[in-house]
Amino acid sequence: MRNILFKSFALGLLLIASAQAATTIIDHGNVLDVDGNDASWRPNGGASGGANDGYLAVTDASGGSHSVLVFKDLENGLIVKAFTFECDLRIGGGRGGTASPADGFSLNYASADDPAVIDSDNDIDPSGDFSGTIGEPAPSGLAEEGTQTGLAIGFDSWVSGTITTSPRVEDVVGMSIRVDGQVVAQLPVPIKPGNVYYPTAPIPGSQGTAYEYEVPGNPPIPCKPER
Repeated sequence: MRNILFKSFALGLLLIASAQAATTIIDHGNVLDVDGNDASWRPNGGASGGANDGYLAVTDASGGSHSVLVFKDLENGLIVKAFTFECDLRIGGGRGGTASPADGFSLNYASADDPAVIDSDNDIDPSGDFSGTIGEPAPSGLAEEGTQTGLAIGFDSWVSGTITTSPRVEDVVGMSIRVDGQVVAQLPVPIKPGNVYYPTAPIPGSQGTAYEYEVPGNPPIPCKPER
């Protein structure tokens, strides 16, 4: 059983920009729903350090913590051609018994009928509605793997095993890109331009020069190639 130090959270982004250029600043007043064990507004300790500059504590670095945030539809159902998402996050502070804190988080541009969105709308904790792996298939509690619909960008700090068997794809520490739950690519650590682990590439441990994969301070155990 793994020791979860920094549990995952997911941001469900429904619609945040239209075809006409616009800028929307999302603060805690624009959050449609917050589910999980944490996610509370703290009036002090924000980025500026000034008085009354607060922050939204999405997930504290403690065992088993998780939160799911779903933002309002800011464009009233209009079609979105493209968007840029920026946020100011503090990530880290894990503590406990493992060298690498788990698990990570994901940013998602999900469909309105995604299970995580539907459960949030009905005040049901959606923390078990995410994409998964062979060992923990969808719907799962692996929020770092992203939603089951739409575009999911995962920031993963824990290896969760085999994702698919045909082709064989292994979960890695780094970033992942999924569309409707299917892995398009992973960016393993060290994250740098051109270092991409595609589903058609060899698995970690037998990748040769196809890509690099090295977890600082906690080298991954090479996976055994299939025979």
